[in-house]
Amino acid sequence: MTTTAYMYGVFNSRISAGNINFNKMMTNTRNPLNILKTSGQRIYGRIRGIYRLLAMPSLFEIGFYVRWYDKTDDDLIIITNYASSAGPEIRLECRSEEGKSYSFLATGQISMGPNEYEHPFTIRQEGNAFTIRTGDKSPCREVYPDLCYRMKLAGAEFRLAGGRIFLEGAWGIPPPWRFWLFLQLAAGKWPFKGACTGKTGPLRNGNWIGRRKNSGPFSGKR
Repeated sequence: MTTTAYMYGVFNSRISAGNINFNKMMTNTRNPLNILKTSGQRIYGRIRGIYRLLAMPSLFEIGFYVRWYDKTDDDLIIITNYASSAGPEIRLECRSEEGKSYSFLATGQISMGPNEYEHPFTIRQEGNAFTIRTGDKSPCREVYPDLCYRMKLAGAEFRLAGGRIFLEGAWGIPPPWRFWLFLQLAAGKWPFKGACTGKTGPLRNGNWIGRRKNSGPFSGKR
């Protein structure tokens, strides 16, 4: 599993199992200036009653992981993304340094192929997890007809929504622009798992060694 993250608030993009072009689940950024906010995975946090895009962070950290620190007036929101060593899995974790609960909107532009808006796909939800599969006309279907990706949110419930969650009367927003609404999330984990065989296996909810309690420059309360 591979993913590409950017400091300016692209928490995942070009998520792929195998070939990063034909097997791509989520779109990659098309502009280095971050003008378009539709590509990849973005996160909006509800702060003082308004959903605010988590874009350029207060601090960005790179190790065998990527980590964003977003400082607010009275809290520190920490988002960590890394690849699991236990299997083909990408894990995104979000937590509040003060233990506060927030509502989050996470957007993800799904392509299931080289380019956005070209090929249909299916999404099936099962509790707090959902599975994305290629459509009949996907270019990778001839080689990997069972290619699929599975995602699960641990720590909160969510629901799928479309572009109309942001704009009134936004009937023209293309279906690949999907939204996941996280409710009252103080600390959550969101693993992505992909497989070319159609058998993704269980999604783990365990911690990792790089996410120790005292890791990172803002590990203790100031």
